[in-house]
Amino acid sequence: MRVLTLSGIFTVHDGDGEATYTLTRVSRLLLSDGVERTHGLSQMVRVFVNPVAVASQFSLHEWFTVEQAAAVSLFEVAHGCTRWEMIANDSKDGSMFNAGMVEDSSVAMDIILRKSSNVFRGINSLVDVGGGYGAVAAAVVRAFPDIKCTVLDLPHIVAKAPSNNNIQFVGGDLFSSFQQPMLCYLSVFCTVGNMMTVSRLCGGARRQSQRGMLEERSQ
Repeated sequence: MRVLTLSGIFTVHDGDGEATYTLTRVSRLLLSDGVERTHGLSQMVRVFVNPVAVASQFSLHEWFTVEQAAAVSLFEVAHGCTRWEMIANDSKDGSMFNAGMVEDSSVAMDIILRKSSNVFRGINSLVDVGGGYGAVAAAVVRAFPDIKCTVLDLPHIVAKAPSNNNIQFVGGDLFSSFQQPMLCYLSVFCTVGNMMTVSRLCGGARRQSQRGMLEERSQ
């Protein structure tokens, strides 16, 4: 508990000689249910601490010292496949990963819509590239019903997305062309191996679209 307190997960109060621990703003985000769970990140934490993600870190030595290993991502060195291939082939891992992405996007959009909602004003179309199950698009549509939202993601992800009459889901490839919207929102969970490619695509997308937004999460 002392380590968790020093890390800001709990606060400690000394009353009548007995320590009492209470939640902080950080630990409230980790609650799995209840009122505080409205904008939690417990599922996202599971993405980062699950054995699949942690095991990759034990291959750092090989990644830095073996020439062939340096040509692929750290995840590939540890598991023999890319992160996206594992998500596509392992339904349990894929469900956990996508749940984390939905949760993270919900928290991010709550902040964006409260602090920078003006970026969406005057927009009539938006494409959420790599939008998963449409958490970002759903938040935008609730706040701006007149915006036509499209979610572009891989076919196997779009196939499991919940139906929404106000959002069009399109199965496709981030690395191929897509329709030119007034606003392109790109939410990317990057591995080291594809970060530069995604950055180049962002430049092209911003030239084609009237506006562009990039939210990047790295692994």
